Amino acid sequence: MPVTIHKEIRVGVRSLAWASTLAFGVLAFGLSALGFLPWLEAAWAVAAITLVFVPTGWWAGFGHRRRWAEAMLLPAAFALTMFGGAPMRRMLAPPLLLLAVWAAVAAAWDRVPERRRPVLAAFLGVAARAAVGVGLTGFGMGSVVITFALAAAGPWAAARRYGRRTSELTALMLAAIPWQRWPMAGLVAVLICLAWGVMGPLRDRDELALRWLPGVAGAALFGAALAPWAGLPLSDVFPALGWSFGIVAAVTLILSSRLPPGLAGALWLVAAFALGPASAPPADHRSFTLGGEFELVSLSRADGHPYAIDLAVAGAADVAEGTPVAVLEFAGEQHVLRLGEEAAVWSAAGRGPPAKGSRVAWRPRRLGRRAVWRPAVRTHFLVPAGERPVLSRHPELPEEVAVRVESAGPSRPTSPRDWFLPQWLLAAALVVAAVQLGAGSWRYPSAVLPWLLLVFGSLAARTSVEPLRLLGERLSVDLALAAVLAAWLPAAKIWLQRRRFFAIAAALLVPLALATPHLTPPMYGDEPFHLVVMESLAADHDLDIADNLDLEHHPQQGLYAEDGRLFHSPFLGVLLLPAYLIGGRGGALVLLALMGAALVSLLAGRAR
Repeated sequence: MPVTIHKEIRVGVRSLAWASTLAFGVLAFGLSALGFLPWLEAAWAVAAITLVFVPTGWWAGFGHRRRWAEAMLLPAAFALTMFGGAPMRRMLAPPLLLLAVWAAVAAAWDRVPERRRPVLAAFLGVAARAAVGVGLTGFGMGSVVITFALAAAGPWAAARRYGRRTSELTALMLAAIPWQRWPMAGLVAVLICLAWGVMGPLRDRDELALRWLPGVAGAALFGAALAPWAGLPLSDVFPALGWSFGIVAAVTLILSSRLPPGLAGALWLVAAFALGPASAPPADHRSFTLGGEFELVSLSRADGHPYAIDLAVAGAADVAEGTPVAVLEFAGEQHVLRLGEEAAVWSAAGRGPPAKGSRVAWRPRRLGRRAVWRPAVRTHFLVPAGERPVLSRHPELPEEVAVRVESAGPSRPTSPRDWFLPQWLLAAALVVAAVQLGAGSWRYPSAVLPWLLLVFGSLAARTSVEPLRLLGERLSVDLALAAVLAAWLPAAKIWLQRRRFFAIAAALLVPLALATPHLTPPMYGDEPFHLVVMESLAADHDLDIADNLDLEHHPQQGLYAEDGRLFHSPFLGVLLLPAYLIGGRGGALVLLALMGAALVSLLAGRAR
């Protein structure tokens, strides 16, 4: 009887572990049935999740680590559900699927019998390849079979010879490399991996692979974002890439192998700067073709940021370089945009050659074997704030030539933020470093995870591929917050063991307080009232806030001093005034965060 009950419990636990996989499949195929997601994308996504979450659910489908792994399905489900634009969805979903299957294997690894771990690594490799499976579209069956065989053989051999971390890195790297384009090379690699896996004893290389993980895995996630359209040379992906990067990468590989995990991750982030300066994001507007009803277009209003225009031309095979294709007019002046200088040539058959030294943004078209990359030359103009530039076709341009405006508008952060992606990454890196140093977690293996996310974001900030650069700009805050939380959770565990409750709360609340002024202006809730009170105390030294209200832009502020009475008690404003005098809104929020952390510490101490 007890044996029967035990078996029933195990079956119930396994069924519960498979529920998340079933829910993800229902969501993906449901979106396909409704016409929001192509069947092929849904099938590959479900296959990737099933290939890992089903066997790991059977072997180790219990515990909080398994629940955390299942929670990693939420970002992937968000990408499939909330991103209607196909290019953005196809760039975002594969890295998130890779993180989800990786988390499932990592959660189950220690609970799986040692003899089965190479098999689990093979499942990870096949699932990782399925996560970028849309890139196999149009390739022959032989190429696909060889690609999946290598995806399984590589991690399997790495797990048998060098251990867990090496197998994880191998699976991620093999998923990002388009082996389907070189089937013979892939077949040779399969044979080498099989021979490598069966020959020689196990030599633990987990520590070395762990220190390389932020750079290698970050690059693999970046490659997964481009995997559906493989074929763009690395020199085009990173236009500022030079020979010096190879030296920097080699030095980083050597130095990081001798550093603790947290310091190794920080070094990889510094190495990413060798790829060149971060590129400015394009305007977040839809593309259009000049001509017909768009013969003359009044563009979006300038706001003081550099005004970026991505221009491409089709059907210009017989048009000489330097030919005027469009005219941009602002501030009473006309700026002629010429072929090769401010506009690139593209065709349905492939990418055209832009002028040497042009600032080119690449955009993918179609998938897999039929994928092509369209170049557009990005030009920046200094348009006076408040003015609307006018763009028109050049009157002498032949009618058969199509002028494509891929994007046009101010190159600015995603509104209402006032920081670009590189600034969010830098701020997150400083917070991660401070938290890891404060808790001493930089010595632990988990210290590499936040740096991995930051390396991935740094690569996205330096790429010339769109809409990946724009996608990074949109999700910059989410990426920075994910890195901060990845550093805070292990630190909080350490501090909790030491009963440092103030540090736990402050390490989370203070960074959020510092970020808030750069996320949004004080538009909602009671915050605007307290800021007006502090401004009146600081500037006028009184509580008569009537002359501090901005009724023209915020008429709701009329409630703050209606009939001469204050809407709220001014006590909070008086309490936060010293910090406001030092650091403005950010200083007041930091003081409020410290007060909240002190309250958490007090309550935790009294509860003990």
